[in-house]
Amino acid sequence: MVREVGRSVVAIAAVLGGIAVLLSGLNRVPVVLQPEVSHRFKDFSGVREAERELKTKIWIPAYFPDYLSWPPALVRVEKGEPPVVVLGILRNPQHDLSLLLLQSLGKGDWQALSVPAVTSVVETRQVALKKSRAILSRTMDGSGQIWTRLQWESASRRFLLIGQSSTEELLRIAGSMGGADQ
Repeated sequence: MVREVGRSVVAIAAVLGGIAVLLSGLNRVPVVLQPEVSHRFKDFSGVREAERELKTKIWIPAYFPDYLSWPPALVRVEKGEPPVVVLGILRNPQHDLSLLLLQSLGKGDWQALSVPAVTSVVETRQVALKKSRAILSRTMDGSGQIWTRLQWESASRRFLLIGQSSTEELLRIAGSMGGADQ
């Protein structure tokens, strides 16, 4: 009986290990199929690892709604001038992508690779955010999902928050962003 349980545990562990290896390999498929894009970004296992490589702090909101999972499922640095950090946050319990936080580590113009394509803009307006102004847009992607985008800048960085949360939630998340120059 104990042997059978032991074999079952080993078999389950082997299957789960195989699935983990398969998923890790599938994560590399876009890099193999599009080598011209792969050199433009680097994925990290966590925020601290990305900060070590960049030699700077990544600004993270102090507030996240309970339905979002932390840590981020995606931590990516898109190379360029300025570099752009992309954090992808999943929704609990569905584990669907629900929030993207992009921040440029400088004030230059940037076009992030990791932004979902917009098929139409439903609404755009200016809103107050802390002591400055932000641009709020409601957009639709190719599958018909509505995404809210909030764009603003600090003295040293530009930010883009893309989410399926309410406008009020996105403003609260953005308003909780830290940083030395805010």
